[in-house]
Amino acid sequence: MEKNIKKILETLENEGYQAYLVGGYVRDYLLGVTSFDVDIATDALPKDIHRIFNSSKNNYGSVNIKVDKLNVDITTFRKDLNYVNRRPSKVVYINNLIDDLERRDFTINAICMNKNGKITSFVTPSQLYSNMNKIQDKKIAISISETPEALTKGIGKAMFDDLSVEIARHLLVTGAKLVYGGDLRIGGFTKLLCDLSCQYGIKEKSDPSTIYFTNYFAWPIFNRLSKSDIAEFKYDRVEIVKTEIPKGVGEEDKGKFFEPTTPSKMFLWANSLSIMRKEMEENVNARIVLGGKIVNFKGRMAGIFEEAICAIQKKHPIYLLGGFGGASAQIVKLMKGETTAEKLFEEAKTNEDYKNLIEYCQMSCLPTINYDELKKFENKDYQVLRNGLDKDENEILFNSINIPEIISLILKGINKAFNY
Repeated sequence: MEKNIKKILETLENEGYQAYLVGGYVRDYLLGVTSFDVDIATDALPKDIHRIFNSSKNNYGSVNIKVDKLNVDITTFRKDLNYVNRRPSKVVYINNLIDDLERRDFTINAICMNKNGKITSFVTPSQLYSNMNKIQDKKIAISISETPEALTKGIGKAMFDDLSVEIARHLLVTGAKLVYGGDLRIGGFTKLLCDLSCQYGIKEKSDPSTIYFTNYFAWPIFNRLSKSDIAEFKYDRVEIVKTEIPKGVGEEDKGKFFEPTTPSKMFLWANSLSIMRKEMEENVNARIVLGGKIVNFKGRMAGIFEEAICAIQKKHPIYLLGGFGGASAQIVKLMKGETTAEKLFEEAKTNEDYKNLIEYCQMSCLPTINYDELKKFENKDYQVLRNGLDKDENEILFNSINIPEIISLILKGINKAFNY
């Protein structure tokens, strides 16, 4: 370490303050690369830094000093508030290093080193919250589905997969258990989550009773499960839950699989999916919502909508990831008054099969299909989500496509939600 850098750290410490090197300089130091741009984090306030170093250069709250070839920015520990266009419009100075690291979204920005060259923290915000124990054994449901809208933002299936992998991985290493209501599509999220559950689950892997992941299957989907599927699920420590068969299914059809190719079969599928979603929500503690079709779906309404409704009815914490578009983004718009349940219902009816299902129910005197329950989200404050995050943090989650940022907020929210 440069003597001049060490002297700056010592000067701050001699004045009674904490002082750490952070970010890119630490990275270069570890790699043996010479660097002249230095970032120092401290609990000294800007006015105290000015006084100590006799500097008047202030750049967005960082005091800048020049020492030989070194360009040094000294920044007070802070918490960012009131994000506008993904940038904080207000900051609050704090005196805690860990809380300062919490706001940093990339691994390299959360590395810090003291004057003796010791790495005193090598964490991302995700890792900070993964080390907390409030998530242990909590069942976290994941509502995730690709949406064509995401492609217009340059977000493809690979990014959805990456995000689902990272969310699942971080939850599993905390000791949480994953819950998903899925099917057996090749390349679907059920298979992806199964592979991750055994790899990252932290509990004893030699115990066959250990469960990392529960997958709910609705009728008639579970009739497609083969013996090899069941054996693979068991090996991966996945619990299979076959939900109740809806009323109206004949005995001869209970063990069969069929596609929803007619209005009557669509009605049975829709009822079965609703049963699955309600039963699943009875057995979870929180729900993460991402993407989802708003047309061309199977069910009484878009699956993401129905699962979010079940969660709000049970007063479970909900984490809305709206930056990827789809149904989750529409829920955000409902909360902000930018759309209505009626408009979303009309859009869903642009699909002829769905329109036929609605007409079939009306003609057969079956329960009416509508989006009235989705009104629970209309013009609602973020507090309806009960997710442990404040307004600004939820706003970031509503818009972000930054995977580390999203994961750190989810983990932070879950820890806070279960700390009350």
